[in-house]
Amino acid sequence: MPLLYETYAASEPKSVTVVQPEAGPWKITFVVKEALTGKVIEGATIQTEEGAITTDLSGVATIELTGGQRTFIISKPGYWPKTGTRLISEDTTFEVSLVPIWMLAGAGIGATVVLLAIGLALSRRPR
Repeated sequence: MPLLYETYAASEPKSVTVVQPEAGPWKITFVVKEALTGKVIEGATIQTEEGAITTDLSGVATIELTGGQRTFIISKPGYWPKTGTRLISEDTTFEVSLVPIWMLAGAGIGATVVLLAIGLALSRRPR
């Protein structure tokens, strides 16, 4: 979608300039990590209008896209998906954090923290 710039001058008529985003192709890199631990997520899917790519062992996936507004859906079973729209006009790296489903399921984050504390207490064995 072109960007519009309008200029005004008191003694001149109004003018409109249309600026097209660069065509590309641009190298778009995604680094996908788990929000809780910061560990990379292998096998996450990034869906674009041009197709889907999957993160490798290091949580990285790269695709070449033409310039313009692009919508991305990043997902992996066991995590809440993320959707975002960005203007692509240069080589870019996006760092994405996915939240595990269990972390926000049920009664909310407060309950999750309590459950984590109980889980830690239960996993400790007296010596």
